[in-house]
Amino acid sequence: MQSKTIEKITNFSELGRALFLGITAFFMAFGVHTVNRDLIADENPGLLRKGFSVSTSDDASYLRPAINFVEGNGWKSSDSGVEAYVTRSPGYGLIYALLYRFSDERQSLQFLFFIQLLLWSAAVACIPFLARSVGISSILSFALAFVVSILPTFSPFLSYSITEGVTPALTILFFGAIINSREGGNKNLLIA
Repeated sequence: MQSKTIEKITNFSELGRALFLGITAFFMAFGVHTVNRDLIADENPGLLRKGFSVSTSDDASYLRPAINFVEGNGWKSSDSGVEAYVTRSPGYGLIYALLYRFSDERQSLQFLFFIQLLLWSAAVACIPFLARSVGISSILSFALAFVVSILPTFSPFLSYSITEGVTPALTILFFGAIINSREGGNKNLLIA
């Protein structure tokens, strides 16, 4: 068992493929975001939040409570009355609040995008491992992950400041850590 783990860790061809997939996913998603942002800026700049991320009606419940909290106005939206306190679960907003605490709104959105982008890249690199764990061949699992990395079908939510920007990546990474815990022990289970 120990030698298989060591062999798996030192198999640099697998590491190289994962790195290739992660880098490909990073640059493709970054490119899609940049092109999308520039097209929106030309056609309808009002759809962009601070000229960077796509604005949604959910911003009031994801971002505004964090901004209000950092500015000393409590964890609530800018609505009046009781409905101001009915917002999303605070996980995503807490990340944004931390970023907003140490930078301005545009920089916070940029940092949030790059966190989402890094998570997405790591998740795409994890896809072949997950595919192989259910019996898909190494070549096919790499091909599937490569398709996911280059198609703009899977990464557009990175341009939004909503949980859909992190949830797919966190789910893939979670299952990767769970499956890896069978071989790697409780440390990987703790990571999950």
